Amino acid sequence: MRTIEFEAGERVIRAGTTDKSLLFVASGELICFSHEGVENDRVFREGSILGIEEFLFDKPWAADILCNAQATVSKLKYENLLNLIATNA
Repeated sequence: MRTIEFEAGERVIRAGTTDKSLLFVASGELICFSHEGVENDRVFREGSILGIEEFLFDKPWAADILCNAQATVSKLKYENLLNLIATNA
């Protein structure tokens, strides 16, 4: 798992991209801007987990995720999970 720090206004995820990973918000706030009009302007705070469907089903991200206030995010990529399984099996 990799920890990433974002400043306010930075893009975390771009809509339509395929990034098979889970995001854990450790601190700060992320905001979601949906282009489909569903669940627009959702705020994710400390403790939120994003990308479960994208991680499990290899779906493209449906919305842009931006940093609303300085945030620390832990990112678990699918490839890293496979490496953990192989080394700890």
